Formats: sequence, structure tokens, C-alpha cells
Amino acid sequence: MLLSGSKYGLARCCLYWARADVPDLPRVENPDAKAGTNRHRALEALVNDTDGTASALWLASLWGCTVEEWPQVEANIMAWLPKGAPEVALYYHPATDTARSSDARDRAYQCEPGEVPMTVDLLRHQDGSPIEVWDYKTGRQDGLEPAASNAQLAICCLAAARMTGAAAARGVLAVVADDGTARLDAVELDSLDLDAIAYEVRGLLERIPTSEPAPGPWCSDKWCPARAVCPATRAAMVATPMEPMSIVVDSADACARIHTQIGLAEEFLETVKRARNEWLQNNPAGCELADGSVLQWTIEERDTIELTDAAAALIPPEAIERKTSKTAIERAIKATCAKGEAAAKMREVLAALDAAGAIKTSQYGKPKSRKAGRRAA
Repeated sequence: MLLSGSKYGLARCCLYWARADVPDLPRVENPDAKAGTNRHRALEALVNDTDGTASALWLASLWGCTVEEWPQVEANIMAWLPKGAPEVALYYHPATDTARSSDARDRAYQCEPGEVPMTVDLLRHQDGSPIEVWDYKTGRQDGLEPAASNAQLAICCLAAARMTGAAAARGVLAVVADDGTARLDAVELDSLDLDAIAYEVRGLLERIPTSEPAPGPWCSDKWCPARAVCPATRAAMVATPMEPMSIVVDSADACARIHTQIGLAEEFLETVKRARNEWLQNNPAGCELADGSVLQWTIEERDTIELTDAAAALIPPEAIERKTSKTAIERAIKATCAKGEAAAKMREVLAALDAAGAIKTSQYGKPKSRKAGRRAA
């Protein structure tokens, strides 16, 4: 299924804002979204830079690193970034199950009636191979679904296949770290999978006239631009001991008022979190959420590395800080090892640290939402 668990609630919100009788959303500048856009532009530039003439200073500024750091970041990116057509605008028509492309830039779409617009970060089409759709994820990804159940990737694959006439498609999520390395997650979609996605998209289109927003974890996990003004989330906020907050700060009085409101909201939410956590700890079965997942109190383990002299001898020098972590060690190993050797080296170093008694394991509790109903790859 294209839509299951949290994605169904998210789809209800998207359908509501797609209705003709709903006004356009006010746009609020989001620094994290802007940083993600800049990194996408850097990746696009690297795909297009066939002769290596792109300015390192410009690319480093887009990525958010120093010029001195950029060569290593670029090398890490080029180890996984394929060649293809970057930033391809596609238009899918659910009623006719057809798609087309255009040269629209910066999401300045030119839709015909009934079309759904989208932009594919990278499109690869080779004779004899499935059409390949790449989607870069360059920021915090707390609520990212895997490729096998990712609705955004599914509809992009469908549009690309219909546009090219391909019978199958391959979708790739590239979760890109700050150092330019990436974790790749792929899904293979055959003709039956694509037909099933098309069927669900048509069903969503039919629900638009009667759709209503559904507040839930997707409001923050999916970076919803409407969450500050959405009627459903505003209705859910009436229990807070304050007036509704304004997203507009246009005077000294407004700034002072919102500063006070933020403090009250944080105090209120911390009190509610403590009450929620206490209830979850006393009720092991947890509770079912509106998105179909089950919220339970879970005990998880966290490894820390005690930097003794013996342990320091086992760690690459560039990874050693006042405190070190598995992430810091992995980053240093990837920078010094040849491609394909880093994972084995990482396991070797961690095994040696464990044998030396440098890894200390602690436990901590937190509420955790368990996803439900994912489609098999």
C-alpha cells in the first residue's frame, strides 16, 4: 500500500490544503528548509559539473562548510553521487495515468488542470534498465519512511515511469550526512506495483472535495508549512494556558509577548510530557495513536567510549576529541579508508575497544512510536 500508518494522516492534510476553497498558506522562512535547498543545489551543481570548473568557494557556501573542509566533503559525495538529469520537473495526471516533464525551475510549476506537480532530484534512464529516481534527504529525518513505503518516492517513480514509458522503476533515497557521505536505501517497483500506486493516487484525488486535516506526528516530522496556521492544530492547542500564539512578530511588544508565551508553552509541554511518560511507564501495553502506531515506554541502550590511554591507541588520531563517539570514529575511518573498507575497519575498531573495556553501556527510557503497515520491498 502507498498509504499506511502516519502517511494516511499526512495525506488527509495534503488533500485539505489542495482544495480550491482553502486559501493559500502564508509562507514562513524556515532556516532548516533553506539549508536543505542549498545542499540540493550543491548536489545539482556537482552532477552538472562535468569539467570540474565549479567554484569550491561557492559549493562550500552552499553546503555550509569551510573551503578547507570542502575537498573532503566533495570526495565523499562523489563516491556515491551518480550522473543523470538533475532537478527534473514532472507532472502526473491521475485521471489519465499519464505524465510529462518540463523545464520548470525552483518549483515554478506550470500545471494543466488535474495534474500533480513534483520535482525529481535526479533521474537516470538507461536502455534495458528500469527508470531510476533519486531523492536526496539532507537534513533531520526523524520521520523518514524507508524506500519500500515512502509515498513521495512512490509517486515520483510512477510519474517517471509513465513519462518515459518504462514498465518498471527503481527508487533510491540518499540520506546525506554533513560530511557528504550517504546512506542509500532503494526499492524496485514492477508494473503491478506501479499500477497499484496509480490506483491509490486516483482514490486520493476523489477524496479532495470532502477532505479534512488530521493533526498528528506528521505535522512536525514532515516539516509541514501549514502547521502554524492549520485549523486542526489550532483547535488542538486550545488546552494550552495562553492565548493562541501569532507567527507574526512585528514590534517590540509582540516580541516580548511571544517570548513570554514560548516560556509558558515550554513549561506546559514539559509538565504534560512528564505526565505522559509516567502513564506509559505504568501501562506497558501503551496506547494506540491516530496514525495506527502504538506508543509505548521503551528501554534503549546507549554506548559511550571511555577515552583511556589504551583506548586512544586504538582510535585514529583525528577522531579524538575531549569526548568521542561512534559517530566521530566512523567519520574518521571513512576519511582515511578506501571505499568498501570502512565498514570492516569500523567493526574491527569497535571490537578492539570493547575488548579493552572502553565501551560503557547505559540505559535510558523514552516514549517511542512504532510504525505500522509498511509495504514489503
